[in-house]
Amino acid sequence: MKTQHVLAASFVSILIGILAAKPAIARPQPEAAPDQSAMIPLSDTPYDAPALGLSIYLPEDSVVTSQAVTVGTGRLTVQPRDTEWLLQIYNQRSTNKSLTLEEVLDSIIEQRQKAEANAPNAFQIVDPRTKKPVVVTSQPFERSDHLSINNIPAARVYMGFRHLNSKKGVQPVTGYTVFHTAPGEFVIAQLDTPDEAFDRARRTYETILATASFTDMSSIQAERAAAVLTGIQLLDSISNDDIDAVLKDLSPVFVRLYEPSTTGRAEDDTEVAWQRVEIRKGQLGELNPRKRAVNFTPTEREYGYVALITAAFVSPDGSTVQMDARYFLSLDRNAETWFIQNVIRTAEGVDGQPPETTTVEQTVVREGTRLTASVLAPGGDPSVTEFNLPDEGYISKVELLLLSRLVAARDLSGVFGFYTYDSRLDQVVLRRDIFKKTELGTWTARSRDTENARDAITDYDTSGQLIRQRLPEGRIAEPIDPARLLRIWKDKGLTR
Repeated sequence: MKTQHVLAASFVSILIGILAAKPAIARPQPEAAPDQSAMIPLSDTPYDAPALGLSIYLPEDSVVTSQAVTVGTGRLTVQPRDTEWLLQIYNQRSTNKSLTLEEVLDSIIEQRQKAEANAPNAFQIVDPRTKKPVVVTSQPFERSDHLSINNIPAARVYMGFRHLNSKKGVQPVTGYTVFHTAPGEFVIAQLDTPDEAFDRARRTYETILATASFTDMSSIQAERAAAVLTGIQLLDSISNDDIDAVLKDLSPVFVRLYEPSTTGRAEDDTEVAWQRVEIRKGQLGELNPRKRAVNFTPTEREYGYVALITAAFVSPDGSTVQMDARYFLSLDRNAETWFIQNVIRTAEGVDGQPPETTTVEQTVVREGTRLTASVLAPGGDPSVTEFNLPDEGYISKVELLLLSRLVAARDLSGVFGFYTYDSRLDQVVLRRDIFKKTELGTWTARSRDTENARDAITDYDTSGQLIRQRLPEGRIAEPIDPARLLRIWKDKGLTR
């Protein structure tokens, strides 16, 4: 179910603190190799996380659940499929260029213990002398301040509740490995696992980190800053008149997403999804598909730019997703609202078990540089996430859907970087779009919707209208006549 929800979200984007310094007291020692008696099978190729300047080999059975970059901060989250452990890798910066690994580790331990002590569900034991409850925090049980991992200075600590013998095997254990990548710059790899799984998780954790290599972040940051600056300049140069001119002759478009066959015939292709996209001026109230215009409140009568997307997705097992996505952007482009509804229907079970239908709804509201995202799924309260956006460089969903046409209208080739909210990751991420005009006057774009993503390559006509998009996994997206689209899906028994 989660996979289908992610697929639905991804298809929408197709068109589109200071511490005092202490002197170092010892030379880093190479870390001992992980236990060879229990080797961890790693992937054949490294996973690159440009936001962290990191390249690393991950276990074959693990999945990257998120990788994002906001203003100067990157984060990578990895889990095995059995969810026995969680690995988070993120960076920290300080204006104190003399900050040492030992001080960073001291700070991490102190912050961890303060958070545990102040948590509403803080762990307590009864003091045998006073017979009163006492808050207990996790304690370091193993620490190394002077490691060298692939010639990068590092330090590590493991923390848990092992000093409470009765709780061993039940309470969580956390490991922190800190890499010193540049003066005042550190990358932290945090492991969380139950104590009972610690030995296995530790071997995996240390095996993964033994493969870590870092690139020069200064060059990465310079490239990132240059791309964002170009993106800011583009957005600042676009007026409402420019948007209105693009919308003037813009009709709804249908897009077919498929896996091409070796024969090149549509009947042999594997259908993945179809999508209808309409972008025009409209009212805020149109985001509620169940409300008629005559019943709009004064607030809902606000005019702005509206993008309406309907789509259907089908999986090889027969499960489907019906998506209705609606986006509103105010005329001053300072506020936006989204409403996305995914109706997920499982396939009929082999034992005759009837299909199950689940509805997941997402609402996103942005006012200036404050964005709030809420997801409502059956059987639970809404999950709400709030973000403080960069002062500049953020692109709204409507603007992103119009990006190719706006670039073509302004006749601007270049590398454009934008911050945007990614509903798949529930993160504000940095995306990059490289537009190049061909000798024929058409356009080609190489786009990454997050910094670690592989390029999607898209061809546009002279006006920026989609011709063809080649996605990294080999799928193709193309505009299509709706009658032909319906015929293809009917012939393959995909319509209801």
